[in-house]
Amino acid sequence: MLIGIARDEGHIPDLNAPVTDYVPSLKGSGYDGVTIQQVLDMTSGIRYVEDYDDLNSEIVKTVVAMLRGLQDEYSTTIERAREPGSFNLYASIETQVLAQILRGATWQSYT
Repeated sequence: MLIGIARDEGHIPDLNAPVTDYVPSLKGSGYDGVTIQQVLDMTSGIRYVEDYDDLNSEIVKTVVAMLRGLQDEYSTTIERAREPGSFNLYASIETQVLAQILRGATWQSYT
């Protein structure tokens, strides 16, 4: 919803813009070449396992990063598994990336 508001207010004029236009720190990560719309649709193509029982899964690493206040930094380590737009995969980290896009577009925290 906040991305839609930012778009309506002119902060994000094109949802097909690359994520890296608003979050340059994601250049070279799995999000390089991914559009905002693809993140919204969870079709970014990143490799992301949502298995809380696997201590090496990306969701567990995301929780650890969150507890340490390092989610922005962790999102830069995400790798790509598929071509963006080719496969829908729920990935909790996408909401963090959307928050980063909002900060980059509006210069405000989503909160």
